Amino acid sequence: MKAARNRKRTETCLQTSQSLEGRTLQAADGDLGVLEALCFDAANWVIRYLLVMTDGRLGCRRVLLLPHAVDDNSVHKRALAVELTRDQIEGSPPFDADRPISRAYEARYYAYYNWPPYWEIDPLAGLPLLQVPASVESPVRDSTGTLPRQNGLHHSMDLYGCEVIACDGSAGFVRDLVVDPRYWLLRYLRIETGTGTASRDVLLGVPWVSQVNWMERRVEVNQHCAAITHAPRFDASMGIDHEFEAQVRKHYGHPPRR
Repeated sequence: MKAARNRKRTETCLQTSQSLEGRTLQAADGDLGVLEALCFDAANWVIRYLLVMTDGRLGCRRVLLLPHAVDDNSVHKRALAVELTRDQIEGSPPFDADRPISRAYEARYYAYYNWPPYWEIDPLAGLPLLQVPASVESPVRDSTGTLPRQNGLHHSMDLYGCEVIACDGSAGFVRDLVVDPRYWLLRYLRIETGTGTASRDVLLGVPWVSQVNWMERRVEVNQHCAAITHAPRFDASMGIDHEFEAQVRKHYGHPPRR
């Protein structure tokens, strides 16, 4: 498996998480399974793992894959190509999808693939720091200079349906997420505002998120309802190009510094 820092990335359009979920994956030597969810770090919106349901050959079990094992050129295709064999994946440490991903499990996982852990290279996903967009912040280290043991990993589906709480009230619900597969980062929340015929979808950049209450399923954001409601309408069938992103950024202005 190639080191992430040596990989050349192609320019790839932003995609929604739900357009990625459900895609089939192909290992280097045949069919692998289906992508079920994206596992992301809630501290900085970095996608750490892909949650995959394997096919019958591997016993129909869930496994984790590093997103950087996916061939960049396959992200916009119907099947995602994985640069690992089925035997390599089958031999990975057993994973219990019903339990949180512990740091101890992550250490065994990275050791199995002989891959340097992301918390030892770069807390943003093992990418060279110069490749990481400046808008993404590193996790806060404790007084000893080490990362917290609780890695705060969540599934993409954990955000679906969460209520978006603006500075002055409810602004809608999270319908989807927008992913940048060049760096495997979550870029935007796709928010459904209004109800019935007044319903419309808009995007809001994750730097505007101030807090996520996972128990109450609420996402607090540093914006007002009117700004979110009147943001440029998002149509997933039209894709997300640089022009649309520029419109979104111009509408909201610069996000607050943390």
